[in-house]
Amino acid sequence: MGRDALPGNNFPGKENAMFRDALEGTGAFDPPTDKERTQRTLQYIWCRPALDEVVALTAAALHREVDDVLTQDVYEHLDQADEMLSVYQGSTLVGYMLLTFPLEGLVYIAGTMVDPKFHGVGIKARATQVVMNRHSDRRYFAGRTQSSIVWASVTRSAKVVLPSTQGREVESEMVEMRQRLVEGLGMDDAIHEGFYGGPLYGEKPTHRDEAVQAWWDTFINFERGDAVLYIARL
Repeated sequence: MGRDALPGNNFPGKENAMFRDALEGTGAFDPPTDKERTQRTLQYIWCRPALDEVVALTAAALHREVDDVLTQDVYEHLDQADEMLSVYQGSTLVGYMLLTFPLEGLVYIAGTMVDPKFHGVGIKARATQVVMNRHSDRRYFAGRTQSSIVWASVTRSAKVVLPSTQGREVESEMVEMRQRLVEGLGMDDAIHEGFYGGPLYGEKPTHRDEAVQAWWDTFINFERGDAVLYIARL
């Protein structure tokens, strides 16, 4: 069987070349990027890995040492989570997302960790899409962080996010939902000063866009351990 007759090739010989020329520059035949190639090697699985795997990944993601305090914190987060989405490359855990459902219509992301070696691959954005596809009856998702990088990853996958650098108006339902979540989580406000009791990370996550980081620093004091509650809609 000749190459032009292979299954799925409907353009014999010259016509095939003409078709390719017509699409040149459209991206139809562009080779995959490194990010796309890496993403194809990952599996998103609804499972709970062993505690030591999760602790090791969390320590790497937070740039902290594995100790009893971190292990206990991870254990409690796992125990309190309703669901867990784990991300694997082969047999290696490279990311995870913990979920709870405190309010009707909302998914609360109680924790997301990604191996630093896989930053920039789009794991959080892809995991969020997997989660919201599974829970399509819930319109919003929310989480708590002191990292501008985590917040920025949310903006890349969501149409609307609070807080926002753009200061755009959002639906009143979103504002009300966030306030109900503030109360349910026992926070002082959507921005809770000293919530973590100090830095959550071993080193401060800094956004590569200096303007974004400067904006973030106007309301989040990293050393004090401030936390911001974001809410978003895909």
